[in-house]
Amino acid sequence: MGCCGDKTGKVRKLAEIGASYVRLGTDALRITKPYKHTEERLDICRGCDDSTWMSLREYEAYLVANGITEIIENIDCLEKLPSPPKNPYSKKRRRLVCMLCKCLLRVKAGRGKNRCNAGKWDKLSE
Repeated sequence: MGCCGDKTGKVRKLAEIGASYVRLGTDALRITKPYKHTEERLDICRGCDDSTWMSLREYEAYLVANGITEIIENIDCLEKLPSPPKNPYSKKRRRLVCMLCKCLLRVKAGRGKNRCNAGKWDKLSE
């Protein structure tokens, strides 16, 4: 099972990611009430062995180094990439990335429909 559900097609996955970014923006602008479990999800991710910290530049370089130059064309291939390197948090590395699905976790955690590939968010009630 992927983070956007079973047998998710490319168009559906892109729609879910787009909706997650919209949600992130509306939460930041205080247009909508943030998803109630966002911070709990991120706390789980911060303590997870399957997450790493990267700068946006490092994330982009990681994708390019693994043959992903067009995210939209290759969105269904991200889970198949090798895991990015395990990095500690720093002022430079402020983006939490899942090493399983390769998602930016601040975006993924803020939408109720998204799931953790390791099932670690399942215990949070919707």
